Amino acid sequence: MLLWHVGGAVFLFRTVFRDPEVDLRFLVAGAVLPNVVDLPVGLLLHAEPHRIGRGLGHTLVLAVALMTVGMWVTRVRSPARRRAVAVAVGVMFHLLLDGMWTVPDLLLWPLPGWDLPRGVSGEWSGLPGSVFEHPIRLGQEVAGLAYLVWLGHRARLVDPAWRSRLWRTGTIES
Repeated sequence: MLLWHVGGAVFLFRTVFRDPEVDLRFLVAGAVLPNVVDLPVGLLLHAEPHRIGRGLGHTLVLAVALMTVGMWVTRVRSPARRRAVAVAVGVMFHLLLDGMWTVPDLLLWPLPGWDLPRGVSGEWSGLPGSVFEHPIRLGQEVAGLAYLVWLGHRARLVDPAWRSRLWRTGTIES
């Protein structure tokens, strides 16, 4: 569910933090990172691609580790720190948009025990077809797409100069 996470994370960040200087490229990277982490791990652990589920990428450990490392290796008020925070916040928004509070044993791992639960294996199989099998997921993807289209229109991204600015700086005007 790419558009749900990207559109949702950008919407939540712009609504909650109202920071026009955030580098959206790093926020979006964080918003898809849990699935990027869990896909290869799932492929290694399970022979069947449809059994790939949520794993280590969908725990608070990933978000806290990214934030800790980002704070530790960057300078205060530097662009690098702002980018590191954007990635960690993107991961947190992903967890929120996935409703991970409904799987506390996975979200709070390793507090409940060292055995990493698989989470709900059917939630995100990594296969594009899974979006079309469930109306709620399809609705989420449409909502993410609708917000991104609306934001693109509002930020005048049809103009190549504005698109170029987004690709260069990661920021938009709106």
